[in-house]
Amino acid sequence: MRVLLFHPWGRFDSACCGASHTALAHLEFFQHSGWEVHCVLQEIPAWCVTAPEPTELLSHFSCVKSVRTLRIDCPPISPRDYGDEFRQLLYASEGAARGRAFRAIASERWDAFLTTDVTCSAYALGVPRSTFKVLAAGDSYARRATVTELASPEVRVSESNFTFARVECELYRLFDRVLFPSEAQTREAAQRGVKSAVHVPTRIREVGTPPEPNAEHDIVICGGSRTSDLADVEWFYRHIYVPHLRGCGIRLTLAGPVAERFAVIDQRVTKLSSTRGAYRAARVVVTPIYEAAGPHVPVMDALAAGCALVTTPCGLHGLEIQENAAVVLEMRNDPGCVAAGIRDLLAAPGWRKVLGERAARSASRHTRERHFSALGAAWHLAMERLQNVMERS
Repeated sequence: MRVLLFHPWGRFDSACCGASHTALAHLEFFQHSGWEVHCVLQEIPAWCVTAPEPTELLSHFSCVKSVRTLRIDCPPISPRDYGDEFRQLLYASEGAARGRAFRAIASERWDAFLTTDVTCSAYALGVPRSTFKVLAAGDSYARRATVTELASPEVRVSESNFTFARVECELYRLFDRVLFPSEAQTREAAQRGVKSAVHVPTRIREVGTPPEPNAEHDIVICGGSRTSDLADVEWFYRHIYVPHLRGCGIRLTLAGPVAERFAVIDQRVTKLSSTRGAYRAARVVVTPIYEAAGPHVPVMDALAAGCALVTTPCGLHGLEIQENAAVVLEMRNDPGCVAAGIRDLLAAPGWRKVLGERAARSASRHTRERHFSALGAAWHLAMERLQNVMERS
């Protein structure tokens, strides 16, 4: 099986990027299956989305035979403008798919095409019709746009239904398989006529030892380089941390690429360039997810590490989590109440331990074996199609 994997977000950031997490899980499956993979990494310079040197990827996965980059031009966007992000990506990818660089790639023989973003539909159309096309959809642009819209609930529901049914679902029909991390997403797409929708439960990787009893950091927030990650951190800092927590002597630690993009200089805010070791040294992990897309890797890593987790309903998107395994709050509805809950949790080591144990049990359901089994079923049609072609030839 010869697979073209199109990754729309530059480097594979397994610590913070949900699309990267999904793509890397597929790479492990492809390697386990003995398939040949060729990667195309999309760069968006105006959004600080760049691709690294291919040596790291080639050294980790023997199934990857080549790594190429493709640059698209999108104007800068501000947080909350997900309608603009969706439109700009669709327009830019359509132009790039007709360009000489991608046409040269598409002219090669491909048995399968995989991408992790619906805005890459134009590239799927560009490869030969006989190619088995798969979209691993982590989140919906319609959901993200309407969740952050400052309008009445009725208007947001109507907008979500229109955008999802008229735009995204039409693009889903271009693929032979559309993989969703949650059963609810799968049912919704199927009800909209997407017959190729398949549920593939998310894999949560092991991240090492549980938090230390005398953890170094009070509150830890991990995040990537995307504008949406930065927007969530800035909101938490300005509306919860500064007015309600900073004066109590509670320290905030930012880990990952978001720490470098957070411009505020505060003596009580520690910035770590990497998330490595951050969960083990955290008393409480907070994921103030509102504008970032799911599946959210810091949530999965915090659960796997057995951390006391405070998150939003968006943070558990696509995950099967037992009740009371995390503190789940609509943070933007009542910042003062959220801060009080965090203070109570910091003052209760017994509660934190119980939450951590429940979190670890929930994470244990999302195993590699279960994920590979679902992927094998989803890709079975592609393998059958290739076998039929080989028998005819």
